[in-house]
Amino acid sequence: MIKSLILAVLLLLVAGLVSAGERTFVPVPSEGQLLEYDDGEAFLVARLRNSVVMVSYAARDKKSAFLKVGVQNSGETSFNFSETDVMATAGGSALPVMTYADRVKEEKRSQMWAAVGAGFAAAANSMNAANAGYSSTYGNYSGTATARAYGSGGYASATANSYGNFSARTYDSTAAYLAQQSANAQNQALFERQQANAEFSKRSLEARALKANTLSPGEMVLGDVRLTLPKRNKSTPAEFIATIRVDGESVALIFREQE
Repeated sequence: MIKSLILAVLLLLVAGLVSAGERTFVPVPSEGQLLEYDDGEAFLVARLRNSVVMVSYAARDKKSAFLKVGVQNSGETSFNFSETDVMATAGGSALPVMTYADRVKEEKRSQMWAAVGAGFAAAANSMNAANAGYSSTYGNYSGTATARAYGSGGYASATANSYGNFSARTYDSTAAYLAQQSANAQNQALFERQQANAEFSKRSLEARALKANTLSPGEMVLGDVRLTLPKRNKSTPAEFIATIRVDGESVALIFREQE
């Protein structure tokens, strides 16, 4: 029951996070660990002295991935558990695992640049609207003029040719007003959409990311952490070890790349 509940929530938390170019790592159980499946999702289960640990892998891109971590307090006293208790190594070298604070900062930077982009788009809309009332007309002209004169000395005539270009600029206040109204509506929709996306991303991160919690007996916490993947290995499949530290104990879980 606990296994199904944890996995079901974890699957919901990371839905839609997979992107193109993803890499797949499969769990490899060590002695005392169980490899179990739920709706095709493979995860490792390890029972420690006072806790049950469940970890599954979720692809993200070529360089990083998510580990979905569930911990239940099966002991008789409370303990603290957070994303800083999740570590990873490959070939003896540590792999970066982002803290919740790191991910919040990254999200804020992402939304800042999204806001900047929205500002530039709005400025372009307003500039186009400001110029919408003006229209220009271009053309060319040519002509021929002939003059004749009579006098005591006789008859004389002369012919002159002329040609050139012309341009005219006119302003339509009605067209300008309508264009500005349209630009204002587009800009408002643009900023509202950007703010809605920012709020959704913030709430999504808050809901799925693993963060610090105090677990009383019987309680559980679940969430994901993001880690940097090891480089590909041409001769053998790449693998990494996720170490989960819970209430003074640690368990090492192996994940191997599937080609």
